[in-house]
Order: sequence, then C-alpha cells, then structure tokens
Amino acid sequence: RGRAVRSMEYDQRNPHMLTYNLAVERQLPADMSLSLAYAGSRGLNLQNSNDGNPTQYEIRDDHFYWRSAAEGGAPRLNPAWTTIQYHVTNKNSWYNSLQFVLNKRLSRGLQFQSSYTWSKNLDETQGQVASDNAASSTYGADPTHRNVDKGLASFDTDHNWRFNAIYRLPELSSSGGLAAKVLKGWWVSSILSLQS
Repeated sequence: RGRAVRSMEYDQRNPHMLTYNLAVERQLPADMSLSLAYAGSRGLNLQNSNDGNPTQYEIRDDHFYWRSAAEGGAPRLNPAWTTIQYHVTNKNSWYNSLQFVLNKRLSRGLQFQSSYTWSKNLDETQGQVASDNAASSTYGADPTHRNVDKGLASFDTDHNWRFNAIYRLPELSSSGGLAAKVLKGWWVSSILSLQS
C-alpha cells in the first residue's frame, strides 16, 4: 500500500495536427480591403497522462456511473498500488474560427488594420502537461470513458479583437537645416487588444 508508479503506453503514436482554412478577400474603396476567413485545426494522438489505476465504479439501476464511497476512500482497480501515472497518446483537440480583417493601406499618412476572431477551442482534458494549464488537472475524470472529458479548453478565447494604426504627423517645418531634421518624419502608432 501507498506505492505509486509511472508508466507509459507501449505503442505510442506520433502526435500531429491537421490545419485547414478558406478565405475570401475583397478590395474596397479608399485603399481598403476586407477579408473573411474560416480557419480550423484538429489535434490527434496528443500526449497526456491518465490515471492508470482509477477508482472503481459501480453501476446503479439507472445506469449512472458513480464512485464508490467505501470507507477510507474509493477502492482502486489494483489495490496493491495507489496511483499509476500512465502516459498515453490518445487525446484530441478541435479548433474552429471565423476571422474578419479590415485593412487600410498607407495613404494620406494613415494605415490601419482591424481584425476580429470568433472561435471555439475544445479538447479532452486541459493541455498535454500540467504547465499547459493552471486552472484544472490534466488528468481526465474517467480514463475508461474519454468522451466525458471533451469540452471547452481552459485556454479557449471566444472573442478576440485587435486594432493597430500608424499615422504620419504633418510636417511641422518646411525649412531645411536642424529644425527640419528634428521636426520632420514623425510617426505615431498604437495597438489595441481586447479579448473575452
């Protein structure tokens, strides 16, 4: 009793990511353009740690699973061990987004870009290692029923808006010399970032 083990899946698969996107762009008046895009990704065989010695479940008449409330804690599948940290490559992730971008090319001293992304990021447990996520455990709720862990990732950001602009200040001196070198060629820029 009181012994823990770390182990790994014998036949680990290579984690990989599929990415896809589709975009359309339209030229607008006043040196502007509008871009609408869909972008997504699908993570497969992502690395994660499972509890290789989970607590036992009992099935009630209504077929709901529940953890046994045996005295001293729920019994484990293998009572000779406490926890078995089992490294696997069987997790998945899903990312889908709609992106809107308005660009203004530099003209009359002004250039800007405004972009908005609406997205959903789903996964099975939060990240691959504990450092990926500070909000919850990377262990799933039940290693034998992975589907109960699929949900919004803790790092999901539904709304994301960015705006940046560059403006060339008007010439403050029309003469040459030192005053022109100091007062000409100034630019002002800013970036605004908002997200939910």
